Amino acid sequence: MVYELAELVASLGDSHTAAYPPEGLFNEAFPAGFFGLGDKVYLSGYLEGYEQFEPYLLREIVAVNDVSMEYILEKLASVTDPAHAEGIAEIYTNGYLCPSLLDWAGCGYSEAYVLTGRITASAAIFCMSVFKAELGATVVGAPTGQFTKFFCPRGMNTDIVLPNSRITVQISGTWHEVEGLMEPVYDDEGKLYERENTVLPDVFVEQDIEDLRLGKDSLMEWVWRRGL
Repeated sequence: MVYELAELVASLGDSHTAAYPPEGLFNEAFPAGFFGLGDKVYLSGYLEGYEQFEPYLLREIVAVNDVSMEYILEKLASVTDPAHAEGIAEIYTNGYLCPSLLDWAGCGYSEAYVLTGRITASAAIFCMSVFKAELGATVVGAPTGQFTKFFCPRGMNTDIVLPNSRITVQISGTWHEVEGLMEPVYDDEGKLYERENTVLPDVFVEQDIEDLRLGKDSLMEWVWRRGL
């Protein structure tokens, strides 16, 4: 899932915009080190106790667990800014993403889910639209807290302090319309209906108090059962 999402974010083409893996992946490591030169990857070292790698120092790595390095570098290129794709071996063989990708390379996961709730809003609505359009994602959870057409702050300096009351007012200066999701339903006065002013999930799953007491996440429990 991490790499599928990273690929979507990378498609924006901005070298300052990226999706990062969960912190747990930072704890993963391989007993051997490697570095990139041009479009090839070479063995640079190994941890104590793994002396079987010694004869292969500075030798090219052509595959990992029967997955070709060509394929791995191709997948790495898909999760970075396209302008950097030519130097992907140099960039990622010393990066934190590579160990987890080597572990992941060649996986066949194909189902995507978006978990929603009463506080799902703003940029999350855009993400939902992209995931449904690009991945065919199933939306699971409760109705969102915002519809697909909404005002959004235009920048960081959108707060105005009223001179007499000293009340701070936040100004929303940009109107957004997100495509590919539900259209709003208005009454005769032009107001949104209470229920239809949100995006309804494909599958309704509400968090259950008993699950909370047991330390369970109702939405993730549903996804895990579906995966089985």
